[in-house]
Amino acid sequence: MDPRQLVRDCLKGEPAAQKELYDHFAGPMLGVCYRYTKSMTDAEDILQDGFIKIFKNLDQYKFEGELGAWIRRIMVNTAINYLKRNTRYQIELSLPIPNCSPSPERILK
Repeated sequence: MDPRQLVRDCLKGEPAAQKELYDHFAGPMLGVCYRYTKSMTDAEDILQDGFIKIFKNLDQYKFEGELGAWIRRIMVNTAINYLKRNTRYQIELSLPIPNCSPSPERILK
């Protein structure tokens, strides 16, 4: 798969190229999405939203850096925005982080 040609073909609206791009990156990007939500259903929603953004904005890819890195950045941003919009995740994001450092008394023992 030549990423440059694949992007050009996707920009021409060729369904085979779009399917190839999706098939190549969907698996790894689903893993990225899942790491943010810990819910496969939510991760699949984020994946679909992310690919919609990717195909809408593919003309903005400047062939600088790897295509996979550009796609990953879009997926991460989509996941973060999803977490901000979803009230269930808002509660989790607002919980204080427990102090994980050991107390001085435990270090000395």
